[in-house]
Amino acid sequence: MLTAPAATSAMPDTSAVPGPAPASTSGTPATPPGTRTPPSGTPATPPGARVTPSGTRVAHWTTPPTAACVPLIRTRVGSALAAWGISGELRDTLLLTVAELVGNAVRHTAAVTERLHVTVAVVGGRVRLEVEDGDPTPPPAELTALTALAEIDPEAESGRGLPIVALLVAEACGRLSVHAREFGKAVRVCVPVA
Repeated sequence: MLTAPAATSAMPDTSAVPGPAPASTSGTPATPPGTRTPPSGTPATPPGARVTPSGTRVAHWTTPPTAACVPLIRTRVGSALAAWGISGELRDTLLLTVAELVGNAVRHTAAVTERLHVTVAVVGGRVRLEVEDGDPTPPPAELTALTALAEIDPEAESGRGLPIVALLVAEACGRLSVHAREFGKAVRVCVPVA
């Protein structure tokens, strides 16, 4: 089950229910309680997303590390990026990146972690995407190096995803980094908004 953090009393719930509003008997569309309808032509804010008082756009989701969470997280991140006006190659790079990072976390850490935490934010003219798991073991340094793709055994069945992500992120003038956490690690990608 994919969950978004509960809204705090200081920050009103700005999540919109995806899909069309149910029809009411009065002939005008009904708006479910607690739902804000965005101005016409503006994408709805996805569940888990909000804008902080300082103007930072942020979305956060927590999910068990299962294969089913990969497309769900990819869809949620895509919805957040669309709502924030991020499209084109940058959006494609970020969607490929989140699918790879979440997929890696599921594949390599599911046995030692109960939850994955995924955050995407736009702050200071940059998009920050972070996938946190409960395994403190970082990916091997050589896998995050841009030169690693040339060093992969052509007969290997895996090991190409993270180097490809590193190349795409570098092409977008961004960076890929790994950060230790108290109970695990976070793999973070930061790229400038074009």
